[in-house]
Amino acid sequence: AAYLQALRDAPAAVNVAALAGHTSLRVQAMPTLDRAADAAEVATMRALLDEALDAGAIGLSTGTFYPPAAAASTDELIGVGRALSGGRGLYATHMRDEADRVMESLDETFRIGRALGVPISNAAGMPLDGLDLEVVPWMPAMGHGASTDPVIEAQGEEQGLHRLDTGLGGPKGAVSP
Repeated sequence: AAYLQALRDAPAAVNVAALAGHTSLRVQAMPTLDRAADAAEVATMRALLDEALDAGAIGLSTGTFYPPAAAASTDELIGVGRALSGGRGLYATHMRDEADRVMESLDETFRIGRALGVPISNAAGMPLDGLDLEVVPWMPAMGHGASTDPVIEAQGEEQGLHRLDTGLGGPKGAVSP
C-alpha cells in the first residue's frame, strides 16, 4: 500500500505494472526455504498474493530456475496461484530449466497455466531455436495468450505465428503448425 501511495505521490516517468514475486511470498510465509511449502504456508502465500492483487499487482512472477524458489513444487505454485484465477492476473515464470530439461519445464509451465486458467509468459524470453518444431504446436492449445514468445503475446497467435513462419522477428527456421 505504501509503494502504491508513493507512486501516486510522485508518478513514474514510465508506466508500471507490478508482479508479486513468488520468492518474496515464500520469504514472508516460510521459516526455511530449502523445501516445498506445506498446506498452511501455501494458504498464507495465496492470501498475500490476494492482497497484492487487490493493491494493483497484475499477476505472479516465479523464478523456479533459482534458489530458493527451485525448491517449490508444482503443486505449491498452483496452490499459491489460485488467487490469479477468475481473470485476476497472469502467471510469469523464469522456468526451472531452459536447457537439457526444457521440455519438462514447458510442461510444468503449461500445466500451471491450465490449472489456473490464466495467461502465462516465460519471463526470461527463452529463444525457441532448436525447439521450434516441438514447442510452437503447443502454444495455440494453451489459449489465454499463452506463449514463450513476446511477439505472439503482443500481436496475437495468428500474426505471431506468421512472423515465426516468415522469419520476421521470430527464431530462424521456426515453423508453425
